[in-house]
Amino acid sequence: MRKQEAITDLIPNAQQILDFHGQGDVTILEAVSMKFVVFLVLGHHCVRTLVQGARFLPTYLPTIQVVITGGIGRGTRLLQDAIANFLMLEGLPALKPADLECEATMIERLFRDLGVRNPMELERCAPHTAANYSLSKPFLEKLGAYPNGKILVLQAPPNRRRASACGERVFGGSAEIRTLHLSLVDLSTLCEKDLVIELFRLFGLRRTPQSELRVCAEFDPSVLDSMPLELRVLANDTERRFHSCLENSPRLLDHFRDALLEMPESVGGRS
Repeated sequence: MRKQEAITDLIPNAQQILDFHGQGDVTILEAVSMKFVVFLVLGHHCVRTLVQGARFLPTYLPTIQVVITGGIGRGTRLLQDAIANFLMLEGLPALKPADLECEATMIERLFRDLGVRNPMELERCAPHTAANYSLSKPFLEKLGAYPNGKILVLQAPPNRRRASACGERVFGGSAEIRTLHLSLVDLSTLCEKDLVIELFRLFGLRRTPQSELRVCAEFDPSVLDSMPLELRVLANDTERRFHSCLENSPRLLDHFRDALLEMPESVGGRS
């Protein structure tokens, strides 16, 4: 009988795939010199990236206008849990009911608690990446970033490459979109819960096939065009193995079962 594969067996391959998707367009030092008009924060559940972004602003871009976009999507419950846990560990006040309206309000609360004093605008309805851009247009126009402006984007590593491609698709090249490259997580350092959630963002679930590879193939194939063929094969195989791990070890789903129960079935397909 074949030995059941453990979730940790996927780490070496998953790390290669995450490293590819997590490459941003500009480094911190490059971002400072490029005269961006707006810092656009796309709603996502990776509190690590959000904290990095919040700590980046006061030091490097303390006066840039910030637009935070995010309604209710497939990562909203995960974001709420992650921010609540971070605030508790940091000894900061817990989230209040008003903070829970949407992803944008939760992220604004986190940024303010971490000392961000930049002016902020909130877009509260976008359920996926393409809508993050399209529904932010009125704010970007008002601030002079669209059309013909430079927009610096904060996005989680699993979706960073696609965020660039999606922005170019939605705006049709009428604004310069650049994602900020921040340090990538070492998957081998994560606890089981954080590892499963990180892999979920990369590979989705079999019943709701929203893996990064599949979303790119349907909406932003330019991302896959830049992906080496051997890495695409590896991604497909690792996705299959991840789904098999979840099916053979149902308790792994307990790490984000509440989020799955609240996940809108339509979210993700229009990313």
